[in-house]
Amino acid sequence: MIHAGVKRIIVSVTIVAVFLLMLGSSFFLGLKYKQGKKKKKALQELMTLEDCTETFDSENNGVRGHDLKLFSYASILASTNRFATDNKLGEGGFGPVYKNKYIDLVKKQGKLSEGHEIAVKLLSRRSEQGLVEFKTELVLMSKLQHRNLVKLLGFCIHRNDKLIIYDYVPNKSLDFFLFGGKRIIVSVTIVAVFLLILGSSFFLGLKYKQGKKKKKALQELMTLEDCTETFDFENNGVRGHDLKLFSYASILASTNCFATDNKLGEGGFGPVYRNKYIDLGKLMNYVKKQGKLSEGHEIAVKLLSRRSEQGLVEFKTELVLMSKLQHRNLVKLLGFCIHGNDKLIIYDYVPNKSLDFFLFDPAKREQLNWETRFKIIEGIAQGLLYLHKYSRITIIHRDLKASNILLDEIMNPKISDFGLARIFKHNVREANTNKRAGTYGYMAPEYIMNGVYSAKSDMYSFGVITLEIVNGQRNNSFHDLEGPMSLVQFAWELWEQGAELELMDTKLNTLSCNMKDQVRKCIQVGLLCVQSRAADRPAVEDAVSMLKNETKSLPMPGKPAFFVRDDVIQKAQKPKFNKFSMNEISLSAVDGR
Repeated sequence: MIHAGVKRIIVSVTIVAVFLLMLGSSFFLGLKYKQGKKKKKALQELMTLEDCTETFDSENNGVRGHDLKLFSYASILASTNRFATDNKLGEGGFGPVYKNKYIDLVKKQGKLSEGHEIAVKLLSRRSEQGLVEFKTELVLMSKLQHRNLVKLLGFCIHRNDKLIIYDYVPNKSLDFFLFGGKRIIVSVTIVAVFLLILGSSFFLGLKYKQGKKKKKALQELMTLEDCTETFDFENNGVRGHDLKLFSYASILASTNCFATDNKLGEGGFGPVYRNKYIDLGKLMNYVKKQGKLSEGHEIAVKLLSRRSEQGLVEFKTELVLMSKLQHRNLVKLLGFCIHGNDKLIIYDYVPNKSLDFFLFDPAKREQLNWETRFKIIEGIAQGLLYLHKYSRITIIHRDLKASNILLDEIMNPKISDFGLARIFKHNVREANTNKRAGTYGYMAPEYIMNGVYSAKSDMYSFGVITLEIVNGQRNNSFHDLEGPMSLVQFAWELWEQGAELELMDTKLNTLSCNMKDQVRKCIQVGLLCVQSRAADRPAVEDAVSMLKNETKSLPMPGKPAFFVRDDVIQKAQKPKFNKFSMNEISLSAVDGR
């Protein structure tokens, strides 16, 4: 039998144990009740968030019936070290996200153990859509479970702070691996793109400014006085043409301020300078290209003389015509420049200067063998054929002479200096002017006497040049034993005597029979071109055919126009020469009888 005292002890212990158990249970139930009320309050607060009704009217009013775990704010604060920046993973439109090792300050909550790594998404107080997104994310993620969806652990609401707690995923996001290792490259790329946009904007602005400058220059070009005679035809002269405008600073730098060392020569238009083009567009780096003209490209700059009376007309004439023409036997126009009273034309530089530089110098003439001379004659004829027949517009040069035939590095001829040229419509055969201009010795008689010019006027000049190439002397400074006479007259007298080969340059004394036949043919073609009547002269296509042996028999030439010894000019009323040129000046103006 158990002693009565022992029984009392057992009963007392049992009562105390039951009391403690009931007390503990009451405390636990009270705590759970309190937590339940807190959770209920949080859910109610969640339900009363503004602007949330649109998404959550269906299915138990959004959050009811879902096992959303409520985390204590104190634990979250402790885990994040009060949302220290060291724990910040990143930030989106919703707000910042923090990484934490969860610390439960009371007990384990649900299945979340001490030290479990979590990610806490904190609703930014500045977020405009955050309240809606907060509830949306809670409701949806509480319904979803899948191995490829991030796991929602719970939420926390503490006054104005609203948080969503996820299971922490250690390897961050896909973009971190996809782009994270390349962030420097991405940053550099962004900077490069920004600089590219900035540079493009600057470039487009510069181009716009250059375009305005070019437009102004073209407008100035269109308003030059005395230009209406030539340019009423075809788009009013310059419109629609790709004329490149060069900067005056670049031209000054290229020519060393038009230093005499760079001067190639001077004609009626003005001086011509040789330069290595320097583009100052990129300050001392000289790297930008202007049109197709690269740094160091050799150019020839023709500067309009301020003393030139006809220069303005010639300036526009040359620009307009050369912008329309392209042929291997024409000099290439690159562009122009207008700066105050200075007006310049820029050409591709032709290294061997002009035909007269070689032809009329006894020493240099030795470099011109017959093959080269014949190539030059044929090239000039081809250039004229293009101007008279095959270009988009018919061009009468009006100033064809040896000094206007440039020679490239392999001695191909290129016709230049179109300042006196005129456009003919296709149904026009000749025209007439009171302002005669050209170079005496190359001008056709009908032009000198009556101001009439045509394609046959150019053929007269071609005939003179052909005879000069054969002989090696100038037409109007030729001398024989009896004194001064024209080369044309001398050639005709030799032809009449059947001794035409005596006209041949003495430097050409070792020619084959075939070459001598070629020389004889060139003399005959030259004499046909300088006949007195324009109608008797061959057209350029006929002259080309004759030179190519495509014509079986050549017609016999008639007497040339006039000679220095003839009385024709003395008997005629002597014309008044405003500016007379025996050789090189292209601006000879003659007033008719």
